[in-house]
Amino acid sequence: MSHEPKVLPKLVKAGEVADSLGKSPKTVYKMAQRGALPHVKFGSSVMFDPDEIIRWIDDHRVAA
Repeated sequence: MSHEPKVLPKLVKAGEVADSLGKSPKTVYKMAQRGALPHVKFGSSVMFDPDEIIRWIDDHRVAA
């Protein structure tokens, strides 16, 4: 069985997500804390995978 090496995603900080969403970093942290926004936690650090954020946006898109 062959295992292809996985490419690690470039994780970004809450400030970058906040800029993209037009929200404050504090709001992004609160959304992550309550499980409303996909994130990765390393101890006290919270990071975000841009691909997961894009999927989250697409999943929450409201049709016109």
